[in-house]
Amino acid sequence: MTPHRSIRRRLIVPNHLHVACGAAALLCCIPLLFPQILPERAAAFAAPYLGAGILACMLFSLAVMLIAVGIRLSRLRNLGALGQLSLWAVLWCCTFGGFVLLALAADVPPPAVPQKEQPIQDTDTLHSANEILHGPAGLLYRISTDDMPEDRLVDAPNLSALEKGHEDILKRYIDLSPRWRPAENDDTFHSKPGHLVLMPPTSTGTPGLVHAAFRRLVGGEKLPEGYVVLKPGDAVPAGLTDGHKQIPDLALDLGRDHYLLMAWRGAPHMATAVKSVNAAIRAVDERMRPLAENPTYETVLRMLDINKTLPGNSAEMLLCSPPAQEGCYQAEFYANPHEAGTLQIFFRRLEDSSTLRTFTIPARYSDKPNELFRHDLPGSMGEWERAHNKLNNIFDKDIPLFVLLEGKGGQYIDVAVELWFQPDAAARPRRLLLRRCYSIQPYSANRKADIDVPAPEEQEKPAVTPQPDSSLRDNIRKLLPGIMS
Repeated sequence: MTPHRSIRRRLIVPNHLHVACGAAALLCCIPLLFPQILPERAAAFAAPYLGAGILACMLFSLAVMLIAVGIRLSRLRNLGALGQLSLWAVLWCCTFGGFVLLALAADVPPPAVPQKEQPIQDTDTLHSANEILHGPAGLLYRISTDDMPEDRLVDAPNLSALEKGHEDILKRYIDLSPRWRPAENDDTFHSKPGHLVLMPPTSTGTPGLVHAAFRRLVGGEKLPEGYVVLKPGDAVPAGLTDGHKQIPDLALDLGRDHYLLMAWRGAPHMATAVKSVNAAIRAVDERMRPLAENPTYETVLRMLDINKTLPGNSAEMLLCSPPAQEGCYQAEFYANPHEAGTLQIFFRRLEDSSTLRTFTIPARYSDKPNELFRHDLPGSMGEWERAHNKLNNIFDKDIPLFVLLEGKGGQYIDVAVELWFQPDAAARPRRLLLRRCYSIQPYSANRKADIDVPAPEEQEKPAVTPQPDSSLRDNIRKLLPGIMS
């Protein structure tokens, strides 16, 4: 048989070419339906080429079939041409059936039906960023100065009892307390464990603040210069504000080598400052009451992991801006997606929906229907998320503060905060959990945010279609290795 006749015969009876094309198309479908078998970047890179391969196999098989049918018709072999066309149709029907089996095994969701976007809340009510956070690293706590003395410091019975009788437990609490900036060469409040910002009431419109943090002196260390050392219950020295615009920073001696550092930042009025410092001492001491009553390591962990969960079934958000740090914010999200995945947070300008800032957080979840997990922003961000965010954060990675670098400082803008959940399962769509609007103040007007994470597309609600029986899908999954082999 001559080579030309062999080629012609292959075109007249090309069934084996159709089988090869169908098999190649199914092989290209497998990485598309099961992207988890490839690395994430490889799957994204190969997807366009795999789609082009499927189309090329179909078109090549169609062209070969048309050539073969045309040759048979030219020889008046009408029945043979009809048989060739039927065999081609049967083979590709079988190929499509194999694709359906693979899709059932992959549990691919039905295509979404575009619908008019529905807001997750009825109105875009603007909230103020003065909400009180629940977590242990909360930035701001409100305190009351009612019945606080002006001439002496209040007692701290819980702190004193821990220092005298359970120093090891107090040391554990201090060592494990969150630090905003754990820098060895930084001796400010931000670098000390247990740093709290306490805000007393004000009648002047200008808020005063009290910073409080623990300090343990070891190996001959000394307190920072300028601190006045007092003990709980001591009388306030006369002329404490002489030569100062405000009272100096205080170090409350707890009895051995532990101190509670207190700093008043506000109007230079001694009576107001002392009452505020006393209210802060009372608030910190009350926070230590559970540990004084049950001085165990388990109590330490429970106090430091306070409000890890909250009861509820819909996502919630809290946003706080400390009065002393205008344009800086700290946020907590409470959510439970009930499956593994990633939370994506987008800050958008309400005026034009442009994205100002993005964050990603690994989602915490459980199967309980009435449980929400706290997610701190951005304190729980991983190294990879930070490395891939091109926005140069003005804060160190361990400081639970972030800013929006869009607009002019001192001028407020309206922002919508969207909380999206991206499941780890590639077949499951991303969904919107929360949308909440705030009037916030940008930090700077010198530069704009460089967004690295793409914004999600407009919310689309998938059409409700009958799902295949789970037992059938499980059986298909069990049979799949045998079918593919």
